[in-house]
Parts: sequence; C-alpha cells; structure tokens
Amino acid sequence: LNRMMKVRKKEGQILEILVIKTLTVIEVALLMKEDKGLSALEYALLNRKVGTDDLDLIEVLASYIDYHGNEIIPYHATKVLTILCSCQIGFQGPPIVSRLGAQSHTIRSSYLYKLIDRKEHEILRTSIMKFIIAAVEYQPGLAAFFINLSLKENDDEYNSMENETPTSCLQVILYLLDNREELMMYHP
Repeated sequence: LNRMMKVRKKEGQILEILVIKTLTVIEVALLMKEDKGLSALEYALLNRKVGTDDLDLIEVLASYIDYHGNEIIPYHATKVLTILCSCQIGFQGPPIVSRLGAQSHTIRSSYLYKLIDRKEHEILRTSIMKFIIAAVEYQPGLAAFFINLSLKENDDEYNSMENETPTSCLQVILYLLDNREELMMYHP
C-alpha cells in the first residue's frame, strides 16, 4: 500500500510537470504569432473539447484557478486565457464567457478571491488582474460577468466582503484600494 501511494504521488508530480510544460509551450507559441489574424493554434484552442465529458478547453483552463497542488498551474492557465481573450476577436464562435460552463460563477469567485487572498503569490494575483484587464479590453461579455452588474451598491453582498467570497471585481478593486497600506506590508 505504501509503495502504491509513492507510485501515485510520483505519477501526479509527472502529470503536473506535463501540464506546466504544455501550458508554457502554448503560451510561447501564442506570443510568437506574427500576423494579426486568427492562427490555426488559436482556432484549435478555441474550438477544443477535452475529456470524456466533452468539456470546453476554456472551461478546463479557467477551472485550473482552483488547483492547489502547484501554484504554477493556475498562473500559466490564467496567462493562456489572457492571450486567448485578445485573439478571439477574429473568431466567429461563442465568446469566452459562454464557455465557462456550469461552474462559471464558482470560477469567477475563485479568481476574485485569489486577488484579495494575502496568501496567494503575487505573480498569480498579477496574472489574474491582467486577465480581467484583457476581458475589459477584448471581451465585453466576460468583463460584464466579472463586474457582475446584477449587484447594486446598496446590496449587503456588494458592500461586505470580509470573510466572504467576492462576486464582482468592483468589490475587489474597492477592497484593494481601501486596504492598500495593509496589503503593501504583505506584497510591497
């Protein structure tokens, strides 16, 4: 039993390394693109379904934000999503926000929570902020989803974020601005 657990752990570590290397290669390939049109790689990534459940690759990439085994995986997955936000302009398929699947609200909350979580590494928090900026710039539907316009300023959910998972990036931005001195002590 102990030997089997060691083998499983080693297999898991190898799988993590493969995922990191794959995301890194995709990221580099997307960044090396020279023309402004939609490349074959971008088209393939935006159309890709994976797994036995036939999940959209965008949903899988976004769900990596909740992966706790290795903090590098959420970072690279978020960077790939950020790049895909900008390249989807020439794509005639559904927008990124519609590809987040049934867990879209959970995914949004996870991204937003990690922005205010002092335990998260700064590179991940910066990557998430760049993802939201790319959404605002290139993906109006995704931007509206992160802003969550259904919240009103007088709602308790809008005004209170202490010990709760945020549902709007506006909440997060206000929280970060209100607590900037305290946060600078943790991440100068």
